[in-house]
Amino acid sequence: MIPQKRWTKEEDEQLVSLVLAGYPLAKIAAKLDRGVPAVRKRVYALRLSLKRIGRRPNDPSIRMMVRRTNRALAPKLQAVEHNL
Repeated sequence: MIPQKRWTKEEDEQLVSLVLAGYPLAKIAAKLDRGVPAVRKRVYALRLSLKRIGRRPNDPSIRMMVRRTNRALAPKLQAVEHNL
């Protein structure tokens, strides 16, 4: 069995930003050096929505939404870390 890497707080934050920016799972997985199934599982664990996938990442409204969501998700990320 292959040992699994634990997700760091920085990776979680980067994952949230990339998902909310609309990047495809394959690109997110490559950027985080993870497999697509691992990214999908972590997205589910953080209760994120994949509905934004495929939107233009540079859309100003999406960038604003990412900043707001990062602030809102900080307590959730801490709770997930605490449960690990």
